[in-house]
Amino acid sequence: GYTVANKGVIDQLYKAKLTHEITAFAARTGEYLLDHLEIMRDYVQDVNEGKDVLYRRLPRRDCEVLRSEANFAFFKPPEGIDGKQVIRDLVERRIFIKGPFADVPFNGHLRVTVGTASQMEMFCSAVEEIIGARS
Repeated sequence: GYTVANKGVIDQLYKAKLTHEITAFAARTGEYLLDHLEIMRDYVQDVNEGKDVLYRRLPRRDCEVLRSEANFAFFKPPEGIDGKQVIRDLVERRIFIKGPFADVPFNGHLRVTVGTASQMEMFCSAVEEIIGARS
C-alpha cells in the first residue's frame, strides 16, 4: 500500500508499523508451510541433529558451546585463540558466521547458524583445524 499524509499522521502510523515487514512471497510461503507441517518437523530434526554435532565436537577443542533452542548456537574459542582470526580463517574457507560479540553473556562468542549434521561435521572439522593450527 501507499499513504500520503501530513507528518503528524505519518508519525502516528509508524508507531504501529512492523519492525520487520514481510513480502507477499514470504507470506505465501508461510501459509504453505503451515499447511505442510512435516517440512517444519524435518527442519527441526535436522537442526537438532546439527546442534548435537556442535555439542559433541567443539568441546573436544576446549570451545565453550552454549546450548540453544534456536536454529543457531554460540560458541567461544579456547583461551588464547582470537575469535576474529577464527572468523577470518573461516571466511577463507567460504564459511560465514558472526562474531565475536562484545556484550555479556556472549562476550567472545561466535554465532553459527545450525545446518544438517553433515554440514555441522564439516564446520566442526574446519574449526578444529583452525584452532589446532593456532594453538
